[in-house]
Amino acid sequence: MSSILRTSVPTYRWAALASTAIQRKIKGQNNVGIVTTRYTSEEIANFDCNISQCKDWVNDSLRTHPFVGLVKKAANYYDYAGGLLNQHQEAQNDQHVREEAMVQNEVDCRKIEYYESVADDVEKWSHGLLFEEEGEVNGWKEVKCHKMIRDKMNPNGNTTCYVKWLKDSRGNDASQVDEDKDREYPCIKCYSTFDAPFEEVCEYLSQETHMSDYNHLVVDHRDLENITPHSKITWSQCPQILFVKPRDFVTFCHHRWREDGSQIVVSQACEHVDAPGKSNESDEHACRAYSLRGANIISRDPTDPQNKTRLTILAHAHVGGVPQWACKMVINAISPIEPFRLFNTMENEIMKYGRSKLDQTKRQTLSSFQHQPETKSLPAGLSQLGYACFWPKGGGKIPGNLHYELIDSPAADVGSD
Repeated sequence: MSSILRTSVPTYRWAALASTAIQRKIKGQNNVGIVTTRYTSEEIANFDCNISQCKDWVNDSLRTHPFVGLVKKAANYYDYAGGLLNQHQEAQNDQHVREEAMVQNEVDCRKIEYYESVADDVEKWSHGLLFEEEGEVNGWKEVKCHKMIRDKMNPNGNTTCYVKWLKDSRGNDASQVDEDKDREYPCIKCYSTFDAPFEEVCEYLSQETHMSDYNHLVVDHRDLENITPHSKITWSQCPQILFVKPRDFVTFCHHRWREDGSQIVVSQACEHVDAPGKSNESDEHACRAYSLRGANIISRDPTDPQNKTRLTILAHAHVGGVPQWACKMVINAISPIEPFRLFNTMENEIMKYGRSKLDQTKRQTLSSFQHQPETKSLPAGLSQLGYACFWPKGGGKIPGNLHYELIDSPAADVGSD
């Protein structure tokens, strides 16, 4: 009998005191009395590991032990203490998940804030270059369409193109390598007018499946990360151009709808962990190039807002992996051809796409977009050398008026429509 008491009573007391200690520990109370002196924190922390052993003793003793009531009380304490530990562990796990979510949310918020700031900076930068420096001023040189393709690619002179060499335009994000700080890179700006309605142009260019029909300078692409519903980081690759082997790009792209109805897509070169770059040319991999900054504005033509569309493009790029003299040779060779080919092919493909391809309701929605909510469901996006970004279901924001006008708004002529 004494041996039974020596086995049962201490086990019962251990269960009861451990249960009390666990309750107090969970509630954050430090003064747990006798339990702290008899049982270490590790023993209490590992109590859940001992529960199964204690329960084995309880189950074996229920039928044979003379103090069945004492055994049942011990079993209840074990169950209660085990339940407390499980609840506590679940609460700790939940808290850990919440803390991780809060940290991730804070990181995401900082990332969104940073990239929204980048988009705003690029838009302001592009405004000065596109609409304050018209014609051959401040170093801009007009590039004429090559005479061999002029009659086919620019018969009516609807497309004009200019080139200027600029240092890395990314502000605080510009390259900090000494040899790059004073180096200049080609910046191209183009203006064109399409004989196609604004709605059809936006709809057509927003479709990823149409990219290969008008842009042969992007042979592969994928989205790396969605930053917001209206911005993303993309990867793309171009083919070999003359003697320059294939290049790949990682570019942040952002779009929004301006209050005059125009669509603007801005971009800036960046880095991403899912697409590390290579700085050397090789047959085994593409060398990293940079679409330093860019802007694309699609708007109604003020002379015929219902049937014509203006497309304005600004692109500042770093070829990567070749000396500047080689870069200038490439630009001099392709600039009289590629911009005009791009715009001409775009226009022809959009006209093929035709008004019949666009739902009339969607056209009316686009025409009256100023009455839509902040986040748009209007299709947006396009592909250029250095990136391919598409939002066929929309997502672009319409913020309040900026402190400057981006362009003489064609909406001033159609505001009463």
